[in-house]
Amino acid sequence: MVGLLKFTFIFTLPISIVCLLLLFFGNHHDVPFSFYVITFASVLIPIFSRFKWRQLEAAEIDNNRTITTTVLNRAPEFRASHHFESVGAEMSLLVDEKQQQICFCHKNSFRPQIYNYRDIVKSELLLDENNISTMHRDHCGHDNGGGHSLLGYRCNRRIKKIELSIIVDDMYQPVYKIKFLNDGYGLLEDESEYKRAFEEAYQCHQLINVLMKRGLDSVKPNETVKSTGTTTVIEPTSAVLVADELRKLSQLKDEGVISQEEFDVQKKKLIG
Repeated sequence: MVGLLKFTFIFTLPISIVCLLLLFFGNHHDVPFSFYVITFASVLIPIFSRFKWRQLEAAEIDNNRTITTTVLNRAPEFRASHHFESVGAEMSLLVDEKQQQICFCHKNSFRPQIYNYRDIVKSELLLDENNISTMHRDHCGHDNGGGHSLLGYRCNRRIKKIELSIIVDDMYQPVYKIKFLNDGYGLLEDESEYKRAFEEAYQCHQLINVLMKRGLDSVKPNETVKSTGTTTVIEPTSAVLVADELRKLSQLKDEGVISQEEFDVQKKKLIG
């Protein structure tokens, strides 16, 4: 419905402008009454369409925020200290500083997706699907965006989408995208709405970098991070290396490179 109202507004607005110009600057002699009716309708339709479109959008945002609150109530131990939301409040990103966790809530989800800071792998800032900056947990504090300075970045064209893509260590849902701008026609970088959306995306991007660094700081030097689903488990580095070697040996046995006896001998050496 909102899309139809937007189309109606965009389609009828130029017609109303043309009719008004003809009405004020054209020859008024022998102007049929039907022309006045068409002019009145062409002005009224875009006004009504825009009003209704904004009204429905506001109602949808309120509904999505209510859903987010309901979903978040299923995790009462989570206390949000930071909150970012996408256009239309379809996706929310929340941060609990005390427990060092982040939470994603989508309007279609039935439960919040909660991760520890150390589960965050990467954050990418995208303009129309083009990556202009990447923050990775292995290089916290370094912008791998091809040398672009974000605050001084100029695209010199209309931008339709500003997105933040956050990758977490989760085999089932590794990518979460938050849209800070989603405009079908596109906005120029000097427009206030574009500046607001870019600044919010930039702040969120930098915050994720801070969270990744804190997540790494929370891991002890003799430990490594292993993620299973949405639960993070800390294991000694030596145990992980042994498990990796056992997997390699098992693969060699399955491929027929080594025999069962050779596998058993090497396994005993590793396990001790």
